Amino acid sequence: MGKSLAAVIAGFVATVALSVGCDALVRLAAPGAFGADGRPASPAMMAFGVFYTLLAAAAGGYLAGWIAGRRAILHALVLGTLGAIATLVIILAAPATERTAGMFISAMLVIPATVFGGWLRTRNFQPSGA
Repeated sequence: MGKSLAAVIAGFVATVALSVGCDALVRLAAPGAFGADGRPASPAMMAFGVFYTLLAAAAGGYLAGWIAGRRAILHALVLGTLGAIATLVIILAAPATERTAGMFISAMLVIPATVFGGWLRTRNFQPSGA
């Protein structure tokens, strides 16, 4: 139980850190990518934001599966569910004028993205002694 909890927590922290880190890098590299209100300046920027957020979720799912050492997809599914809930809480807490389509898209796709990361972990898994 402790290893499973640690796996999901580590996956969550990694997902958030990667997503926030990518946001920061994009803001540094392309200052006009987001408007003054923090919303993407263009549909292409919104799509890119969703893309790197889902890549971060997949990396988190992979990490959760790796740390857990077993049932990688189940751990990734739990992580994805927590991510979807967290995203929905963020959406509901945000003023309606600050909500973006990208937030809703991310909320819908975070579970498949994390499960994909867990699945990738199972594809890379080599049993001991093999």
